[in-house]
Amino acid sequence: MEERDISELYNFDYQCVYRVDTEDKTQYKYDLSKIISRPEDDDLYNIKLFGIFTILNNNEETKQIFNLLRMKLPEQFHDESSTFHNIMLFYEIISYQFLHLYHPCICDIYHNKVIQPENLNRLTSFINSF
Repeated sequence: MEERDISELYNFDYQCVYRVDTEDKTQYKYDLSKIISRPEDDDLYNIKLFGIFTILNNNEETKQIFNLLRMKLPEQFHDESSTFHNIMLFYEIISYQFLHLYHPCICDIYHNKVIQPENLNRLTSFINSF
């Protein structure tokens, strides 16, 4: 990943505090706002998310995560060439149920160039049970 391309869009130094088992959506929203700053304009936010997705989808490990999730979603999400379905996939991966598992994997890639096995196992186990 190009540091100058994505570090302005995505905060790789923030650690999620929320956990799904606590059902604390307020903390999730706060964590998400610290990871991806939200412009007031929804169109700009969607463009920003698509930019982040595009950069992440160029990495082989994140592409594998996206493809694994695609297989768990309805068939229309299986088409990697669909901009709409890609942005919806990214919304899914940063959703309440996934962000606390997905974010550490992305941080690993950014900082270490590889996902730590324990982070990847937690995420893939959850996706497989989805």
